Amino acid sequence: MATPKTTIKVALDWTPNTIHSGLFVAKAIGAYEKHGLEVELVSPGPDYNKTPAKRLQDGEVDLAICPSESCIAYQQTGSMQLCAIYAILQRDASAIVSTQFSKIGELGNGKKYGSYNARYEDEVVKAMVKKDGGDPNGMKLERQQGKLSLFQS
Repeated sequence: MATPKTTIKVALDWTPNTIHSGLFVAKAIGAYEKHGLEVELVSPGPDYNKTPAKRLQDGEVDLAICPSESCIAYQQTGSMQLCAIYAILQRDASAIVSTQFSKIGELGNGKKYGSYNARYEDEVVKAMVKKDGGDPNGMKLERQQGKLSLFQS
């Protein structure tokens, strides 16, 4: 008699990419099945209107790939206690990029920063501008309505 499998849904943090390759390879070679697991890798919707942590909170998934900031934010609000159980990368893969200037302090010279509207993002960027010698109050923030609208802007 076959042993019943445990189904686990994992919310990906972005469209499937090389960061997720280990999860997909493990699925392809049957590594999950060897341990009695049926793993479903759930991509964000086309508009990325719900974060992986929110999907976890709403009970749509069992695990979520998300940034450390999500764990901190949910802990602070008291709405859900998240615990990091697995690190996909050894360090954060986030980046702030520009085609017009060479250091982040220059944002303080009236330059525009396109914000994802993440809970801590704007304050972290302002602190980076200040640390680099710029005036964080001189920075213009352009907040996005949705995660993907930043690229359209």
